[in-house]
Amino acid sequence: YLSMKAPVMVAPAMDLDMYAHPATQHNIDILRSYGNIIVEPGSGELASQLVGKGRMEEPENILLHICDALNPHANRLRGKKVLITAGPTYEKIDPVRFIGNYSSGKMGYAIAETCASEGAEVTLVSGPTSLQPRHTSIRCIRVESAQEMYEAATAQFADADITILSAAVADFTPEEVAGKKIKREKGAQTLTLQPNWDAVNNRDNCWWDLPSRPMTKKPMHGTSLRRKTSTSLCSTPCRMQGPALCTTPIK
Repeated sequence: YLSMKAPVMVAPAMDLDMYAHPATQHNIDILRSYGNIIVEPGSGELASQLVGKGRMEEPENILLHICDALNPHANRLRGKKVLITAGPTYEKIDPVRFIGNYSSGKMGYAIAETCASEGAEVTLVSGPTSLQPRHTSIRCIRVESAQEMYEAATAQFADADITILSAAVADFTPEEVAGKKIKREKGAQTLTLQPNWDAVNNRDNCWWDLPSRPMTKKPMHGTSLRRKTSTSLCSTPCRMQGPALCTTPIK
């Protein structure tokens, strides 16, 4: 350790009272003052059957800290707020049935983890999925239907510097939702569907009229962000009248 020239990371783990002792905390502060990276222990039941802080952090989380420490772009998005939608939506037919899709949400969650690892404060609006965000800078808002996702994303949109819409929102939703389970004995049923909101292409159901705020955008990995005078979104080069934030692939 004393001859080590590379960055050093320390992941302490011990019993509750040992970790909380002033001598331990003083020594950790000394290590931190030398520039060492401290991975804080987790909280939970310990070997002594006490419950509190002192458990060794989970290996996968230690790996995340290592990746963050070695990431050359760790601070590239520092101070930026990123809004991401991910996963499918479920549109209820009755209390036990729904229309959905096979989206896993993996892409949106991976984008969220990458943005967080580069210093961004991430808000992830997620449809039903078994995935869990791992980075501590990700705030996850769980929703179920397309309408719930729209409302949650709209509430966060005005504060976001970057918005990434990667959710697989259902295209249609039942026109009427039965109040109780539809009985099989009723025989053949007709299900009437109506289109769901389109956050990108439907101006009436989108975020075009939300107030704008000044932003500074920098190109990132194959995407050119062209700043206009307002914060709105379109998926193709701007063709409409008025301001928009356009995302177009760099060729």
